[in-house]
Amino acid sequence: MTISKSQSLLMLNAVVLTAILGILIAVFWRGNQSQETTYRTISDFALLDQEGKFHKLSRYANDRGVVLYVYGVGCPIARNHLPALKTLREKYMKQGIEFLLLDCNPQDDRETLQQDALERNIDIPILRDEGQLVMEMMGIKRTCETFLIDPKKRRVIFHGPVDDRLGYESQKKEATHHYLQDAIDSYLSGDAVKNPDAEIRGCLISKISDAAQNPTTPDYAKDVAPILERRCFNCHSTGGTAPWALESYEDVLGWRAMIREVILTKRMPPRQPDMHYLPFSETHGIFPEEASTIVRWLDAGAPRGEGEDPLATAKITSDRRIDVENAQIKIDLPPQNIPATGEVAYRTNALKLQLQKDAWVRAGKIQPTEPEVLHHAFCRTSPVEGDNLNNVEFSKRGISNKWRSTNVAAYVPGMTSFEFPTDTGMKIPRECALVFLYHYTTIGKSVTDRPKLGVFLHEKPPLFELEMETIERRNFTIPPGESEYQVEDDYTADEDILIFGIAPHMHYRGSSFCCKIIPPEGREKTIFSMPNYRMTWQGIYWFKEPLAISKGTNIICTGIFDNSSTNELNPDSSETVVYGQQSWREMFEGWILYSKRTEKNSEKFDKLFRESLLKQNDLGSEQKPAGTHDE
Repeated sequence: MTISKSQSLLMLNAVVLTAILGILIAVFWRGNQSQETTYRTISDFALLDQEGKFHKLSRYANDRGVVLYVYGVGCPIARNHLPALKTLREKYMKQGIEFLLLDCNPQDDRETLQQDALERNIDIPILRDEGQLVMEMMGIKRTCETFLIDPKKRRVIFHGPVDDRLGYESQKKEATHHYLQDAIDSYLSGDAVKNPDAEIRGCLISKISDAAQNPTTPDYAKDVAPILERRCFNCHSTGGTAPWALESYEDVLGWRAMIREVILTKRMPPRQPDMHYLPFSETHGIFPEEASTIVRWLDAGAPRGEGEDPLATAKITSDRRIDVENAQIKIDLPPQNIPATGEVAYRTNALKLQLQKDAWVRAGKIQPTEPEVLHHAFCRTSPVEGDNLNNVEFSKRGISNKWRSTNVAAYVPGMTSFEFPTDTGMKIPRECALVFLYHYTTIGKSVTDRPKLGVFLHEKPPLFELEMETIERRNFTIPPGESEYQVEDDYTADEDILIFGIAPHMHYRGSSFCCKIIPPEGREKTIFSMPNYRMTWQGIYWFKEPLAISKGTNIICTGIFDNSSTNELNPDSSETVVYGQQSWREMFEGWILYSKRTEKNSEKFDKLFRESLLKQNDLGSEQKPAGTHDE
C-alpha cells in the first residue's frame, strides 16, 4: 500500500497534535493536582470567645467554610475592616460560610474584648488565643491576616488580606481588589484558590515568649517536665485513671503527637472550667502559658536537653490518691455480675450500718475491680429501723423520699473519690442504711465487679455540715440534629447559706453548663461555667472560698445540649432525646453543696458570709485562677 505525501503530512500532524494534547492534559492535571496539594493542613484547635463560649474548629465541619480574621483591640485597620466583614458574612451566611474573629494580643483580656464588642457593635465571636497556640501554629504575625478554612478537612484555602482599601494611615474610598470575596466565590464554585501576591497590612502582635524574654526552645527538665508532673502525672502514672503513663522522657516522646493534639483542642487536662469566674481550691486544666511552653517544645522537636528526668523520679503524694485500705470504714460490697452485651438496668441495694456514735465523713471512695464497666456509683445514707431494710424507700436517684440523704462516697467519670473542704463534712447517723446506686455498661465480655467502699472520718464534728441541693429538670425533648438546645432550672434559697462547691451532670449530648445567681437586690452574676462539658470527665468543683448566698437569692442552672453530628460523643444524632438514666438518653442536674448557719459555726459563718458579700461586687472581673504558680 502506497501512502501519498499529503496522507503522510496528515498522519504526522495527527501524531504531533495528539502528543501536544497529551502534554497539555498532563500539565493541566499536574497543575490542578499541585493546586490541591498546596492547601496547607492545620491541626484542630479549640478556644473560648469573649463571652466564654467554647468554639472548636472541627465542630464547624457541617459548614462549607470558616473565615478566621485576626483582630486586635486598638488596631485601626482591624477596626475599619469590621463593616466589610459584616457585609461578607451577611452575603455568604446562607451558603455555609461562618465568620470568626481571632485575638492573639497578650494585652487584650476578656473585659477589654467585651467592651470593644459593645462599643463597636461586634456580633461576630472573638476567639481569645491566650497562649498564642493558634498564632504559632498558623504563623500569624499581625492583625488583619485573613484565613478561609475548609473545616471538614482542616485545609487553609486562602491566606491574605480582606481587600486593598486600607493602608497604614491611609485608605481608599473603594477597594480595587476584593481578595477574600474572590477567594470565597472561587471556593464555593469549586475553582482553585490562589493566595494573592499582596501585602497584609495590620498591627504587629507581640509574642508572649518574647515578652517573657524567653524566645528560645523550652528546656525539658526545667520547663516542660515540671508542668507535666503538676497537670498530668497524677492520672498518667502507674495506678492512675489514664490509659497510658507519662513516667519518663521516652514516654512523652512516644506520645508527643497526642499530647499536642489534646492540648490544642482542650481535651486534656480534663475538667476545664472557665477560670474567668470564682477561683477554685485546686487548678483544673492548664494555664495558657503552660500549654504554650509544652507545644513550643513539641514543635521544636521535643529535645531532651541536659539534666535528670523529673518524671522518672516523680511520685504521687499520699493526699492525691485515696487508698480504700486506709479508711476507717471499709466494706466489701456484693459482687456485681455484668453480662457481655445489652442494657444493664440501674442497680440499687442497701446495707445496715451500726456505729457507736454519729460519724462525720471527710472523704470517701468506691473502688471497682472492673472500672471499665462501672460508669458511676453513689453511696448515700437512709434511715432504717432495726435490721429491717425493707423500710428503706428508694427514689429514682437512690435517695429516701422521707429523709434528706448524705453522700458518703461516689465514683463518676473523672472523679474516682472525693474529699470535702477543710472544716466541712457530711453526717452519718449512728444507725442507718448505706444505699448504693450502680450504673454499669457492657463491654463485649461478661465480668464480675467486686467493688469496695472506703469512708474516711473526722476525729470530731466539723464546723460546717454539708448538704446537697439538686437543681434538675426532666421534662425536655431534644430534637434530632439540634446543636444548641437549652434546658434550665432554678432554686431559691430559703435562708442564708454558704456554697462550697458545685457539680454539673449531663450525658453524652451535654455540651456546656453554667450557674448564675440573682440576689434579692437584682444584679445577675455568673458563678460557674463549664464551656466544654464532657460526660466522660465529671466531678465536684470546690470554690477556693465559700460563696455567700442571701435568703431569697435565685440560683439558676443552664445546660446546652448538642444533638448534632458534629458532637463526637453523640450516640445517634437522628434520635429525639428525652430524660433517662441510661447514658444514651439525657439528664440535667446541678448539684449545689452548701452549709447553713448553726449555733456552733455562727462566728465563722458570719465572718465568711460578710467577706464573700464584699467580694461579690467584683464578680465578673478577670480573676487569676486558684492554684497559682506557687502552689
